Amino acid sequence: MRTFAAAVLALAASSTLAAAQPSQPGPPKPSLPPPPAVPGYHIAGIHAFLYFHQDGSFDTKDLTAGGVALWNTIIGEGDAQHPSNTMLVKVDIGGPSFSNIDGKVTVVAKAGKRTLAKQVFELGDYFHEHGRVVTVPLIVTDVGCDEVKLTATLSGKGKRGSATAIVPFACGE
Repeated sequence: MRTFAAAVLALAASSTLAAAQPSQPGPPKPSLPPPPAVPGYHIAGIHAFLYFHQDGSFDTKDLTAGGVALWNTIIGEGDAQHPSNTMLVKVDIGGPSFSNIDGKVTVVAKAGKRTLAKQVFELGDYFHEHGRVVTVPLIVTDVGCDEVKLTATLSGKGKRGSATAIVPFACGE
């Protein structure tokens, strides 16, 4: 037992001595990159989905993602499952916290120079204590034959930025 205790003390002493000695010269150790910055408030995404008035449902295909045929949707053609002249726009806002925030996001839908819908959302109304994203909705009617430009703009102290998306509706014979 004494031999074991002596070995443990000797090992502890040699570790202490080794730690007290200066390190061997050699190539410098690479420094670690700084931790990622917490992103500020920003528009994280704009999405749009057809609304089908005959049964009150929404399509699952994002109209802003491309690859969706939007020809004559008002009569249910293209990739529309049913006739539709209305869409739901969802704007995702990202940020470090939504527990106590000021500022606003303005969402506008335009077909050419004509404004189809415009709404201002106060971010303080969208409490989310632990979340990093909130989503605001906008219903846009009278769509289906003209390309629609969607714009979301953040404003307020420390909140700047905007994003746009296009929904390429078209009609014809």
